[in-house]
Amino acid sequence: MRSIYFFCTRIISLSILILVVASCALTLPIRDRATGVVVPDSIAEITTIDVAGMKNWLVIRGKNVHNPILLFLHGGPGSPELPLLRRFNEPLEDEFVLVYWEQPGTCKSYSPDIRESDLTVDKFVDYTKEIIDYLRTRFGRDRVYVMGHSWGSALAVLTAERYPEVVNAVIGVGQVVNIVAGEVTSFRLALSRARKEKNETAIKELTGLGDPPAYVLLMDGNYNGFMTKRKWTLYFGLALYGKKSYKHYERYYLDATEYTIFDLPAYIRGRRLTARTLGTDVVNLDLKARAPELAVPVYFMMGRYDAISANASFYEYMRLLKAPKKEVVWFEHSAHFPLFEEPARFNAEIIRIMKETEAAGVSAPAR
Repeated sequence: MRSIYFFCTRIISLSILILVVASCALTLPIRDRATGVVVPDSIAEITTIDVAGMKNWLVIRGKNVHNPILLFLHGGPGSPELPLLRRFNEPLEDEFVLVYWEQPGTCKSYSPDIRESDLTVDKFVDYTKEIIDYLRTRFGRDRVYVMGHSWGSALAVLTAERYPEVVNAVIGVGQVVNIVAGEVTSFRLALSRARKEKNETAIKELTGLGDPPAYVLLMDGNYNGFMTKRKWTLYFGLALYGKKSYKHYERYYLDATEYTIFDLPAYIRGRRLTARTLGTDVVNLDLKARAPELAVPVYFMMGRYDAISANASFYEYMRLLKAPKKEVVWFEHSAHFPLFEEPARFNAEIIRIMKETEAAGVSAPAR
């Protein structure tokens, strides 16, 4: 009996230890690549701030706290991208204070107490401004660079349109202009590929959505319809160039020290919450009407094979948009994720943009 007791005690103790370790989220310090010593004046921290009564989770990393601030707005809505940003875009930490914000309702910033009425496009623009103001106050800056991917690119543009006085430049990656246009275009391209390849399963599932797809990105609340279209868009290489799934990237989520296994339920619930609420609001978004003119420089990082964003709506917006400077940078071996598909060139372009902006005198001097 005594041996059984000690055995059970050791198993329980080990289980508790594993749970404690698995529940510890941290972001690793920035070390000198040659010596392994933590870099003086660097920053690597996880913090939370309150915005509109909601917890907002931030990861702030940079080799020098005095560098310009780059705020990254992830896509989705509700899609965390920090593990990929850490894996593929770490060189940006050498030149910026890189700030990753998990938006309300997304994974670390999810809470069952979030009110659905707080998850609207207009309110998210104001939330972004509050995050920027926190960063400006904390680091003594007048302005920050704002970079968004997919849905985050639309949010970045809308924030720059409403609050240009706090933005150095806006960078849209896989720039979303009109969600419905992007969904219809990518749906039809996926169906065309399915018919060309005689993929009967894909044909059946896609035609079952209607043409144009009846869900039109959750307009009828059909989250499953959206996911069906996304599955086949990915399979036919319209989201990732030369790849049929996200498996190549999934391992980085498992390795990320900033998350734990206990974040998974929040991620799942947050995805469905933001899709049902914010996603339904996003479907009515059209930047041609909402942001036809910007008072700050704007740059679009676009994958040549991006069927989701690089459509007629984007080309029309690029033609009509008025801004002090506007530029499209094309990535010839990318689809919707050039920041992860061609990271070396992407990182170099972002650093170039910052240096050009600083040289032109649109920088954010310390106050």
